[in-house]
Amino acid sequence: MLFHPHLHCVRDNLEPAPKFYPPYSALIPLLNAILKSRKVELVEVPLRGSQEPLSVWGVSGTDSKVTCTVPYNLTYSSLQYDKDLVWIFEGRKVSSSGVGYTRDLTPVVFTLSSKTVSSTEVTWSIKVRHSPLVNGTLYCQAQYSTGEIIKSPESHLNEIRTERYPDEVVMTPETRALATFVTLAPSEPTTIKSRNCSLMSITILSSKMRALDHGFNLTETFQFLFRPNSGPVTNRHCNFTYSVRIGSNTRITNNFTVTLIGETFADPLVLANIGQKVLLKTRFKAKENSKVKITWQRKGREDSEWVDVPQDSSFKTLRSAVSKEGIVEASLLMESPTVSDMADYRAVALLSNKRQTSTPILVRKIETRTESGVQNVFEGRPANLSITIPLEHKPMRAVVQHKESNRVVDAGVSESSNEGSFTIFYHIRFVLLPHAGHYTFRIKVENGFEVISETVEMRVKQHCRPPPTPQNKQDFSATQNYSYTVKCEKEDQTFLDEDKKEKVCNTTTGTY
Repeated sequence: MLFHPHLHCVRDNLEPAPKFYPPYSALIPLLNAILKSRKVELVEVPLRGSQEPLSVWGVSGTDSKVTCTVPYNLTYSSLQYDKDLVWIFEGRKVSSSGVGYTRDLTPVVFTLSSKTVSSTEVTWSIKVRHSPLVNGTLYCQAQYSTGEIIKSPESHLNEIRTERYPDEVVMTPETRALATFVTLAPSEPTTIKSRNCSLMSITILSSKMRALDHGFNLTETFQFLFRPNSGPVTNRHCNFTYSVRIGSNTRITNNFTVTLIGETFADPLVLANIGQKVLLKTRFKAKENSKVKITWQRKGREDSEWVDVPQDSSFKTLRSAVSKEGIVEASLLMESPTVSDMADYRAVALLSNKRQTSTPILVRKIETRTESGVQNVFEGRPANLSITIPLEHKPMRAVVQHKESNRVVDAGVSESSNEGSFTIFYHIRFVLLPHAGHYTFRIKVENGFEVISETVEMRVKQHCRPPPTPQNKQDFSATQNYSYTVKCEKEDQTFLDEDKKEKVCNTTTGTY
């Protein structure tokens, strides 16, 4: 036992103990001794986390892994890594089961690995499956017993993708269509365009490459214009392929269809009778789910301006539903057209917010031509009644109606010598008195309506018996009446009354 030289013990109620002084030689080794503690290993640990990679890119459906490392086993603070080490995605904690949320609270599922723990750090990995939802920042965060929080650097999750705006590319013959492609990639992308379509012309309006903090943005805009094409209404569309190549291994493709709607088909000329119903029809090519609004317009005679047809009892707008083939039929019913209604009309359609006008429809009064409004025919002779009507297509049917007997029989149809017109005729081989009267031709044309011609009158004439005495016959062309001038048989005979030597035959009655 070592004692301090100035310390000594005193017994109670006793004389002090004799003083004891160790020899000086015994103290010399103590004064020269070196005292050592056990060996302590000091390890420098940075008070920050690490994470890699910081820029994470992938095509939708592929996986990427992010790994973070944080300090562990510090001297003055501890880390319960099973609960105080978490992943943060877009500012919100990822649950222990790997569920995170986007900024709009859409759930995203991650795959968490087991933690690797060493004497100074904890390493943890998370697997990311790329999709349009998984775009944002991701980092890990550790909270120590002292309250200190260490965050790893942020990794930016990005999907290699090409987006198209708008989703549905629709055009009409009058309006162009635009499609914009935005490509996000870790390196500068190159594009391959495949466009082979005779229906429409395609041009690139703009192409711009822009460097981002963690990649590149390529924006290209295409314009689609209609090439005029005639024919029946069919589904009209063009397939288009837009491909992007990133590096040597990654290629993404965007296939889409440009649809042409709004093609119109209508009869350019509609013939009408004053006061009789007329139906105007036009057809538009639309998409099955298109929102359709139809407005009919009429062209002014003086200023040639198109104005909306008044919505009253004189006009009625009709519209069919969009068929499975994408056809919508628009009609305008004119209840009782007047002379002022003989004009040019067109339908204006709003198809999926795109405006399209039909080809003009010319409404004209039917001008049936006859050789004469009155035809005189002698009894027993043949007769032929006919009219000429301007039509582009042969009538579906023609009949003739006898007003007095209300008898209706089929009429013949032949092409007229005048281009763009047809002759409607009715032939009677042997004319009798009951054939006299007024005849009207009724022609059913292609649009399903009936055209009624002007009235043709047929007058049946009768011959008078020739007088027994010698005579000279004289015709009166205006009335088809005729007369006989009678002379005496002998030269020495004279008429008692010179004014009565002419006999006039009234062919209407067949008497003198």
